[in-house]
Amino acid sequence: MVMESDVQREEEEEEKAKQVSKEGNASSSTPLEVSATESEGSIKGNVHPPFNKQTIHNVDDLLSKSKFGGVVPCLSERALTNRRNEYPIPNIATVVEFHRSVHCLFHMGLTQSDIERGRLSIPFQTAELHFPSTNGVSNYENQIVICDIRHDNWYMTLTYNARESSAFKFAITSGWQGFVDCYGLKAMDVIRFYKPFKRLHSRHFLIDYVKAEENAVLPSQNSCMKQGCDEARDDAILESNFGASCSSERTNEEVQDPESESHRRIFLFELQLMLNDVEQGMLFIPEQRAAKHFPPLLTHIPYYNYEHQIEVSDTQNQNWKMTIVYNSLLRAFIIVRGWHRFVVSHGLEFMDVICFYKTLLRLQDKHFIIEHVKRGEAETDNNPPEFKLENFLFELQLTSGYVSDNWLKLPKEETMTIFFVEVHDAYIILDGWEGFVNKHRLEAMDVIRFYKPVQPLHERHFLIQCVKRGEAVVAAEQGMLFIPEQRAEQSISLLY
Repeated sequence: MVMESDVQREEEEEEKAKQVSKEGNASSSTPLEVSATESEGSIKGNVHPPFNKQTIHNVDDLLSKSKFGGVVPCLSERALTNRRNEYPIPNIATVVEFHRSVHCLFHMGLTQSDIERGRLSIPFQTAELHFPSTNGVSNYENQIVICDIRHDNWYMTLTYNARESSAFKFAITSGWQGFVDCYGLKAMDVIRFYKPFKRLHSRHFLIDYVKAEENAVLPSQNSCMKQGCDEARDDAILESNFGASCSSERTNEEVQDPESESHRRIFLFELQLMLNDVEQGMLFIPEQRAAKHFPPLLTHIPYYNYEHQIEVSDTQNQNWKMTIVYNSLLRAFIIVRGWHRFVVSHGLEFMDVICFYKTLLRLQDKHFIIEHVKRGEAETDNNPPEFKLENFLFELQLTSGYVSDNWLKLPKEETMTIFFVEVHDAYIILDGWEGFVNKHRLEAMDVIRFYKPVQPLHERHFLIQCVKRGEAVVAAEQGMLFIPEQRAEQSISLLY
């Protein structure tokens, strides 16, 4: 009777697991917990029920006996005992997935808004690289499956709205608040998204987190992924908060003598940090700056995936392993892993300057030295260093029409040299101009100056400097670049 009761209970649990797997329960804001048993379909890869919250206590035994790849539900000891002889146990790939740096997609620090509003806003450039394509639509909703380090499945909704600003176009809504509450996440905590080694589909991701406060309660010590997560988690732990270096071991406890042979270096290029470089945990490097120094782009190979591991040393001889990828749309190299740790360790801020070098005695072709210069040291006057004279393009004096209307007409000759596309009438800025005028309170006779950025993100990236009317008159008297009023009026006449 006891054996029949156990068999009946197991059959009921299997039926429940299949039913939950079919329903998906995509709108749930809490992880789904199902039976510890597996269906035969899940072994074959046809059905993947949500992971159980119970943990495996004999992970080593599983890893040594595993023969199958893919993501495996986390089984209880009882289930392992009862089912071990009936079905082969799949490999716990996630133990390895969290350990492999190449599977880390991106990481980001949480803001107060991410915690309080019940939605996680993801920067457009980051989401565009890793989440389902927008395919030109103005908005969409996609259901994604996220597995955490405890093997809990979270069904969340990824939304896209083209009308929002770039910082809020992509957001994870349904399901996010449950994850925040479950792990007690707060502002400044760090979350990491990973690509599973064996994905169930293109909307399947892994997630890990790191608490920012000093007495952080990290994920469960009994988690069956803990061993594999240690390296990934350590990468994001702040040295100042946890009292241990989050980078690789230093090759020498003493700072090298700048005059020593091993410290001699050759300058490659410099970058001025933008706000995204500091806040989003990724460093964008224009292709034209680094193409000669980074591993070559094999653009002639179809579907070529550019991803390389580089090693960076700072001026204190501390080593940092980083991952660099290439974005063809932005025409930029992006350091996606390891950069955030470097920023935090050196206290880098918006407008700081970093310089890339190579040493005469390079450890390898992918070894670089980064030296940073703080913002105050990099500036020689009160003007931000991006607005450099050699990067000046053209300037335009505003009329009452430019201020009251919702568009701006640009000088044809100057603009044509920038875009290299000939138009019959004029280049006109439409969307966004009205907001720009209101934000900077522009008036008639004010002057706007267009510059090339020190490090443009792409060919359509520009800087605008606003000069108020009184300052513009003084600048003209001092012989600075200035467009005469007659020229501005001539541009207006072409418009009508």
